[in-house]
Amino acid sequence: LKIETYDVGSVFNVQVNCNKPPFDKKEVRQALSYSLNRAEMAKTAFFGISEPIATPWYNPSSLAYKQELVNAHPFDLDKAAKMLETAGAKGLSMTTNVTPRWPQMKLFMLLWQADLAKIGVKLTVNEVETAKFYDIAADKDMLGADIHPWLNGRVLRDPAILWSSQANFRGNEKNIFGFKSPEMEKLIADAAGEVDAAKRKSMYQKLNEMFVDEAYLIQVATNPFIFAMKKGVNGLSADLTGNVILGTASVGG
Repeated sequence: LKIETYDVGSVFNVQVNCNKPPFDKKEVRQALSYSLNRAEMAKTAFFGISEPIATPWYNPSSLAYKQELVNAHPFDLDKAAKMLETAGAKGLSMTTNVTPRWPQMKLFMLLWQADLAKIGVKLTVNEVETAKFYDIAADKDMLGADIHPWLNGRVLRDPAILWSSQANFRGNEKNIFGFKSPEMEKLIADAAGEVDAAKRKSMYQKLNEMFVDEAYLIQVATNPFIFAMKKGVNGLSADLTGNVILGTASVGG
């Protein structure tokens, strides 16, 4: 078989419910980010196909790309434990939900669960049907959960498209999970209307820095699309959303 992968700008992440203490504290969210062993997750839960990331703008093709942010918040349980203690969240207990629709989610959550237990943090992982999983994602209180694994697309398109289409990236009322940042929102609006390419790039790089620092939507790994085909198939391609384009495909000898 011939294997091809397409990086369509889809990423796995963890949505933190900032409506609920202590997750309204940036230090607690940052601690959660540092407690993620992304490299091991990419190797084990994603079978070595995905790349561990701490920012959705992981590709140099993006205006928001900053190399030093791709692997920001490296795995450090000791640091995470100290940050939680300083923030008054020692012995934290969290609940999350996964769905069979994306088995990778359950795998990386169980890996995270084991690591968190080493620093006295309890993560309860429930498995729910896909419809319930989407209901949780649409509820501002996550139907009682504290964090929720998710996927976002469009991260490799112009950042203005991403910010206008992905509500959970926002820092205003569009983000139902409580994260608010007037400073980010002003910069999002200014960058979308800026005509100078260099200035736009600088603005989106600043937004990247702020996004990673606030850690309200914690990135885990890329989600490449994988296709397998028999030898002799040529010209298979995919569009920007990962849909397979068969019109250009052919079968050779």
